[in-house]
Amino acid sequence: MIGVFLCDCGTNIAGNMDMEYLKQELSKEDDLIVHESLFLCSQLGQDLIKETIEKENVDRVVICSCSPKHHGDIFSECIGEKMNPYLWEMANIREQCSWATEDSDEATRKALALIKGAIGASRTLQEIGKARVPVVKDVMVIGGGIAGMHASLELADKGFHVFLIEQQPNIGGNMVKLDRTFPTDDCSMCTISPILNEVAMHKNIDLLTMADVEGVSGHPGEYRVTVRKRPRYVDYDTCTGCGDCAKTDLVPEKPLIDDGLWLDRISIDEESCNGCGACVKLCAKHNDPPALTQKEKGAIPDYDTKKCVGCWVCVDKCPKNAIKITNVCPIAVPSEFNLGLGFRKAIHVPDSQAVPLKYVRDQKTCLKLNGTMDCQGCMNICQAKAPCEDQEEVMELTVGAIVVATGYEQIDLSGTEYNIEHPNVITGLELERLLSPSGPTLGELRCPSDGTIPKTVVFVQCAGSRDRRYAEYCSKICCMYATKNARLIKADHPEIEVIISYIDLRAAGRSYEEYYDQAREMGIKYIRGNVSEILSDGDNLLVRTENTLLNEPLLIEADLVVLSTAMVPSKGTQHLI
Repeated sequence: MIGVFLCDCGTNIAGNMDMEYLKQELSKEDDLIVHESLFLCSQLGQDLIKETIEKENVDRVVICSCSPKHHGDIFSECIGEKMNPYLWEMANIREQCSWATEDSDEATRKALALIKGAIGASRTLQEIGKARVPVVKDVMVIGGGIAGMHASLELADKGFHVFLIEQQPNIGGNMVKLDRTFPTDDCSMCTISPILNEVAMHKNIDLLTMADVEGVSGHPGEYRVTVRKRPRYVDYDTCTGCGDCAKTDLVPEKPLIDDGLWLDRISIDEESCNGCGACVKLCAKHNDPPALTQKEKGAIPDYDTKKCVGCWVCVDKCPKNAIKITNVCPIAVPSEFNLGLGFRKAIHVPDSQAVPLKYVRDQKTCLKLNGTMDCQGCMNICQAKAPCEDQEEVMELTVGAIVVATGYEQIDLSGTEYNIEHPNVITGLELERLLSPSGPTLGELRCPSDGTIPKTVVFVQCAGSRDRRYAEYCSKICCMYATKNARLIKADHPEIEVIISYIDLRAAGRSYEEYYDQAREMGIKYIRGNVSEILSDGDNLLVRTENTLLNEPLLIEADLVVLSTAMVPSKGTQHLI
């Protein structure tokens, strides 16, 4: 038998539908027992349910009342006292019928349809049992950003052993890339550094960087997780983070460097060099073909960096100390940590303040790992002999719970009207790196294309947000971080014209409105208008927008355009869930 219980909810339900009609229609079915209660969630209503189950041998229950989110737990507990708590269904005839439909007859018909649907569903229900299973006390946190680190510390401080999994060589996520945080304008690294170090040093946290979760099986309390740990090609325990292997004399004139620079490893002081040729003979002995050659006796040697393997014999044996190391690793490529701005070497740490401060060799650009030559530069310079050729490792970990804290990334706007391919169109996160003292320009605002200070900076809000073509939602923080960066620019360079083109300005947090008011007082211009396109004019840019308050189109000349891009889940998140 199926017990069907109708709730009047005072007049919330019964006031807008014919309860007698519902009872009559439902009573036509032989296997239904129908009851009505003024307030089914009350103690009297619950007693009615339990009494009916007990006396009428009811094996299925249908509750016809409000939303299951409202009183679902109450009914589940009530029914569970007399029968299996999974053999019941709920028909929401208040929010979906009585409240949503003004016409009483229509509301009644709709309620009857929902109830019959719930009755049909109840007939297919099967008992679900309960079982006690042991719970593994280890926990896995996926993602080493600020959220993942806080979760790890909360768990570790309570005595749980935590595996913290991070894809990148360092932890900290996006926050370590920021210059300052609003509305207090505190230094981001000053805020996060103690947390980074606490995570790295905590006895209950195993930090696994350069690691990817490949598969998850099992059940709550006992998950089996396959983790693939990519090699650093630098021994983690041996590396001291001294930085000798990444020594360089490269000082770029602009933030945007050419891809794949091959730098000179050594320099020869022509005033000190006497042309003895000792270095040429040693180079010929250790390199084939030699990197150092001499056209004639007594001449300053010629040097070809693309033949040099970094043995450093010439440096050690030069009798005049005329040869100095300028670049241990000759390869310089755009920095991923700086989002394509600045440079890094083939052996590098993402940032000078990275945690863990352990170097990594990039297999694609390292001359030895990619097979270009038998390069020995970093190995010969490293006193700890940390560079190695380790292999990837597949680990099978068993944990009782998994916390997914994979964070966000910026939406890819390539090939759109925002002209992101232009070097002087950058994202908000790229601007953070330009403004950061640890960034590619040491905190000096420069145009990526030529290294000049921009005269006009235009911020474009909702770039990809609130747009059905890209991300329909508001990314929430863009208005405030654009205002923050605009204020920082204006404070350091009052002469720069700073314009923010926005659709709707959202400053809903504590002290946010005052922060926004201060920005306007500093001379930052806010234009209410949706940017339709960004055009190139050589190194300069033209931003086509509008002023909806004045009802006029605008074409703004800009040296630098900053896109407040939509935030989307980081790569791999969908695979995990």
